[in-house]
Formats: sequence, C-alpha cells, structure tokens
Amino acid sequence: MLGIGQATSPKYRADIDGLRAVAVLPVVFYHFQIAPFTGGFVGVDVFFVISGYLITSLIHSEMLSGAFSPARFYERRIRRILPALFLMMLVTTALAGSVLFPQDLMNYARSLVATALFGSNFYFWSTVDYFDIIAERKPLLHTWSLAVEEQFYLLYPALFWLLRGASQRKLVHIVGAIFLVSLGASIWAVRFAPVSDFYLLPFRAWELMLGAMLALSPLKSSDRTCTVLAWSGLALLLLSIFAFSVDTPFPGEYALLPCIGAACLIYAGPQTIVGRALSLRPVVFIGLISYSLYLWHWPLLIFARYVVLRDLLFWEKLALILLSGMAATLSWAYVEKPFRTLGKIPNRFLLPLAGGGIGIFVVASLAGEFSRGLPQRFDRAFRSLVEATVRMPDQCPTPYSVGSHRLCSIGTQEVTPATFVMWGDSHTGAVLPALMDIVQRQTLSGYTAGRGNCAPLLGVTMLSGATGQICRDFNDETARMATEKNIRTVFLSAKWAAYAEGTHFSVDDGGPLLFLRDDSSNSSDRRQNVHVFSRGLERTVAALAHAGKNVIIVASVPEMKVSVPHALTRKHVFNLDTDIRLEFSDHLQRQIHVFSELDKMQRRYGVKVIYPHQVLCANGYCEVMRDGVALYSDSNHLTEFGAKLLSPLFEEFSLVPPI
Repeated sequence: MLGIGQATSPKYRADIDGLRAVAVLPVVFYHFQIAPFTGGFVGVDVFFVISGYLITSLIHSEMLSGAFSPARFYERRIRRILPALFLMMLVTTALAGSVLFPQDLMNYARSLVATALFGSNFYFWSTVDYFDIIAERKPLLHTWSLAVEEQFYLLYPALFWLLRGASQRKLVHIVGAIFLVSLGASIWAVRFAPVSDFYLLPFRAWELMLGAMLALSPLKSSDRTCTVLAWSGLALLLLSIFAFSVDTPFPGEYALLPCIGAACLIYAGPQTIVGRALSLRPVVFIGLISYSLYLWHWPLLIFARYVVLRDLLFWEKLALILLSGMAATLSWAYVEKPFRTLGKIPNRFLLPLAGGGIGIFVVASLAGEFSRGLPQRFDRAFRSLVEATVRMPDQCPTPYSVGSHRLCSIGTQEVTPATFVMWGDSHTGAVLPALMDIVQRQTLSGYTAGRGNCAPLLGVTMLSGATGQICRDFNDETARMATEKNIRTVFLSAKWAAYAEGTHFSVDDGGPLLFLRDDSSNSSDRRQNVHVFSRGLERTVAALAHAGKNVIIVASVPEMKVSVPHALTRKHVFNLDTDIRLEFSDHLQRQIHVFSELDKMQRRYGVKVIYPHQVLCANGYCEVMRDGVALYSDSNHLTEFGAKLLSPLFEEFSLVPPI
C-alpha cells in the first residue's frame, strides 16, 4: 500500500516522499479517530497512485535502456517489502499468542498465513459475513493493501515484458484501457459489490494505472500551469481527507478526488511552492518511514483496544502514535535500509531468508489453527465464559424448501398445515426459543425463514458482504409462501436499526456498512437507507395485511456496544472494572427511526409489536447478565437463556387468530 517503489525510480524526488507523509498521517489519524480526519482512509489511494507512477517509471526506464530484468525487479521488491513486514508480523504474532483469546487467535492464524502468502486481501474479503468480527480484533487487517500491491507487482512486469517491443504510444493506450475498464468496474462495484470494490485488485487497478499513465506520458507544462496543478491537487487531497467519511460510498467515483489530487502533485513536480514544502526535511523523513509507520500503527492500536475494553483517551492515542513513530523509525533505520543496501545482505541469502520467513509464519499459523487457539493458556472461569459465545444448535430438524432456499419446519410435525411463519434475518433463530414452548404447548407447527444480513424488506436489495440479489429473491419467495391460505400469523424479526441506519452499533459487529437500494433509489448511499427501509417495511406489511395475515413485528433486541461474552471474558482476564451494560437512552436513540416506522405500521395496518427491551431493560440500563448467565452470544444475538426470557411477551398473542 505504501508506494513501495521508493528509491529505485530513475530520479529520486524528495517531494514524492513528502507526498507519502501527506498520505500516511491521515490514515493513522483516521484509524485513531483523531478529529477532523474523517476521510483519512484516502491515503491508501494516494499510495496506490504513487506506486503506479514509481514502478512504471522504473520498469519503463530499464526497458528503454535494455537493462530490465524480472529477476532483479522481484529481488528489489523482496528487499523493499518483506523485511519490515516480517518483523512486524513476528512481533504481532508474539503479542497475539500472549493476549488474544482462542477464537481470536485462530482467526489471527488464518490471516497470518494469508498475509505471508500475499493474499490477505482475499482472506479479509472472503471472511466478510454476518458473524464476522470487525476490525477491532484483526491485527493484520491493514495488510490487505500490501497484498493488492504485491499482486500488482507480480502481474505488472509481465505486461511490460509481453509488450517490450511496443511503442510508448501503444503502452499508453493499453495502460489507459486498463484504467478505464477498472474505473468503470469500481464505479459499478461500489453500488453492487462494495466489499469486492474495496479489497480486490481489479477494482483498485485504475488507481495504480493513473500513476502509470503519468510515468508514460511525461507532458511538459509551464511553471504557471504546474503551480495551478499543485495547489489544485493539494486542495483535492485536503477536501477528501476532511470532507469524506464512512458515509461516503468508496472507492468508486469518489476515489477520483484524492487520486487526481495525488496525480496533480506528482505531475507538478518539486519546483512549485507546494512541491518545495513537500521536500522539507521533516516532511520527507515522515515519508521515508511511512511504510514502517503504516505497518506498526495498526497492531499497536488493536492490542491496546483489546486490553482496555473502552475507547482510548486522547493522551493514550497520542502516546500510541508516538510509539508507532518510534517503532517505524527503528524499523526503517535497522531493517529497511540495511536490506535495501545490496552489499549488506547478499542476494544468495535473500531467497532463503524470504522462504524461511514465509515457512515460519505458515507453521505458526497451522499451530494456532490445530491447537484451537491454545485455550489451555486460560483458567476454568475463562472457559465457562467462552461457552456463552457458542451459538445455539441448529434448530432446523426438518428442512423445507421454498424455491431454491432452505426453510425450517418447526413445532408438532403431525399437525398440518402449518399456521405461522417467523421471517427475518439471523435474529429469527436467536429469538425462536421464546416461541418454542408456546408452539409445543399448543401443538402447533410453522416455518422459520431466516437468512443472515437479510431483513424482511420486500423490493429492497441489501448490499453488504454476500447479500444482494440472493436476499431479495429469498424475501420474494418467502412472501409467496407466507401469503398462502393456511398461514394465519407472520412474525417479522431483524436487527432493524442496522438496516435503517446502515451502520453496526457495536465495535465488535462484523462486516461492512449496509447499503439499501430499491427501484426508487438513484444511488447506493447510506444516507438514503432510512427512506428505503421505510418503503421496504411497508411493502412487506402491506402485502401480508392485504392477504389477511396477523402480522407481529419483533422489535430489535437491544444492541450492546461490545460482544458480551467477549467483554466479560476480557474483564475477567485483564481484571477490568468496566460496566458494559447499555444505557436505555442509547437504545432508544439507536432505534429512533425504527420505532417511528413501527408506530406507523401499527396505525396504518393494525400490526402488533413485541418490544424485547420491556424485559431486557430496567432502571435505565439494558442488562447483559442475569443470575450469573450471559444473555447474549455476541453483541446483539440472545443466548437460548436470554431468548426464553422473552416468552411472556409472545404469550400475549395467539398464533392462530380466528378467521
């Protein structure tokens, strides 16, 4: 990710090292939640442009002189990338083995081998699902961008080798074509495949190709033009850093702003006022250590948050940033520089060292996996708390197919036909135990139709992870089944606020933001989620009400700000005195749009609403434990014990209302 072609370009430019500083500091400040760097993540995109420019300059220059050698190119990449990366991975692995809990250590082990094999972007992309943990417990998450660059370095020289006899004009046309195709794919994917758009090279390649076009098209301009470009580029960067936020659909077309800004600064050169400012020694120094700074800041932040179980204080953030800078300086001086000096580490040792390092991390990863995260490191009290994180067993003894989707038949199977449906996302299964005693006592049967990250919102496409059209089709088929004549009651259950707001509430919730679209949407923008949510919920309720169904909506279970079993375990292990209960006022604020919509559905269609907070919240707080037993299996799914506490709320409603 860090423009890691430094020091090998034909002509060294201090201003580009300065540009690295302008890119890396916002990334660090963004990760540490330092205001006002709400768009600091665009620094990654700036680095991609720098890399494309420097690597293309290097390869093209050597191709013209007849000196290009793929072996020498890869040898320089190994010297530049692996030593500092391996040192960070070694220290991070030692910390992970000391601090991380078993499941987190297993997840870390999987990311470790993916990072060692230059595929961590694929790993983090493929593991984004409904029950995935978010960044707070992924010490190597930041290596996804390194993997993108490493894959680029593997493929890009081959392109030039195949085109070694081509004219520069043809090279520009081919690189430009790749730029346009990739940019178009990114603009499409930010709407329909946002996770792929973020993590995968095909959707990021245009940023690298923008830098490549700069290197292949050395147009000359007047000093006045360069000055205008430099100030314009700086303005675009600052606008992106301070105006963008998690609400910005990214990358897509919005990434053009920081990328064009970086391209303008590179093109303008060091002779402008901006270029001279970027060439100042303190700024250049930060650029020189930017690769190591990027490597070290993230794991230090993650482990600190892991241990303290609260938001870091401002002085703690500053201390960690300074510690990251110190680690980066040492890494640059004693690891990066010696390995990049050809005489100090001979080539004959380079491949064995690289191969040995990869082998060590693969073995460490296998050890973490097959030991099940080394649970013997902790005491019995720890293990009893961890048991709460085990999800309820599959409550689908009798699968039932609706189209291509699998539903579950529950209750007394000999009673036919089924009279009720519980329809929603994964919360359908999480609250099911509250209903089962009633179903069995009244000898009823019905169906559960639950799909993770898929709320029962008809006509809505949910863009997050592996959802999308599959979810929309699932809801359409479930609606057809739910409106059949024999079905009398339909329960709707979901983590409603996640869809209405487009955000997760807990730092431990997994997956990316949720973007909702329907046929009335003109873009994928989280800010329109509330309106799409409202339309989708009304479509669902109206369809069921018009079919004469008794509609009961189960409001959201109070979402905690942390994974409850995980937080209880951390309190025990690290001897923390932290109250992890949720203030009831925070729950009401989180549900403000949802409760408004539920009230509307009650008035318009006569639906009934079950509010779990009536049982789970009291005296200004929403509880996480009762009688020493955890109520939650994560931050928002109830344990079986917690779900059964809701049974009295379901007793109020008949599952078979009179016709």
